[in-house]
Amino acid sequence: MSEHIHLLQTGTHTHSIGLPPPLLDPPPDLKRESPAEAGTSDGADLNRSGKAGIGTNRNYHTALPRATERSPGEVPATPLQEIRAEFYEWADSSADWLDYVRDHGLDLVAITAQAGVLAVCPVVFLPQGRFDFAEDGAPAAVLEAFDADGETSLDLVAWPLHDPATFATALGRAGGLGLWQVNNPATYHGGRPLPVWRTPLAWLQARCHGAVVLDPLSAPGWLASAPGLIAGEDIAHARELARLLHPYVDPSRIVAPLAEDL
Repeated sequence: MSEHIHLLQTGTHTHSIGLPPPLLDPPPDLKRESPAEAGTSDGADLNRSGKAGIGTNRNYHTALPRATERSPGEVPATPLQEIRAEFYEWADSSADWLDYVRDHGLDLVAITAQAGVLAVCPVVFLPQGRFDFAEDGAPAAVLEAFDADGETSLDLVAWPLHDPATFATALGRAGGLGLWQVNNPATYHGGRPLPVWRTPLAWLQARCHGAVVLDPLSAPGWLASAPGLIAGEDIAHARELARLLHPYVDPSRIVAPLAEDL
């Protein structure tokens, strides 16, 4: 993202965004419910450093869990624990993974430090922006998604190797990537904006600097709290973000790279 930015709205030079009126009243609570508030311990005992205890009997992470027999006193694995365990089973240094990293110029040191594990796994894409692992699935890039503390795992994100704009989550819990950078003052040092990328792949190529909106409905709950400017990839993307965050963010805070006007 260029350091030179072009404000969508400035004193004498204005790019009209054409914002529509809000269709709904502002929600009473824009904060996403945490795993602990949702009545699970999914996020409390998991971070990028390793796996928590995984039960041997599976309560499937799909919408309708199957009944399973458990030994007395055995604590069932949460959906997040199960899907992460399955992810780690599939994740390895395959030829597809190596080709993907090389072809897209990905910095694995930066990715591991900022985003944990990146792998290529067979998945099937489901309705409502969800995915699941499947032996007969198509190869897809899969990445962990962390909460605003940058440590607690919330979900997994996947996209087809040749279609990075079609991404999905395993559990539907992650609203975005790079959440921990949104409210970090260092992100905006020297007047720099928070770069928001269209796709997880673009975020990885930027060495995980900035954020990605995974769930547009959740975006006002976390992206609107940015204390500085928010930058789209280009003018069209900046306008999309302005509409998405309306009326919670003043459009003058949404910017785009100056190079787009050249």
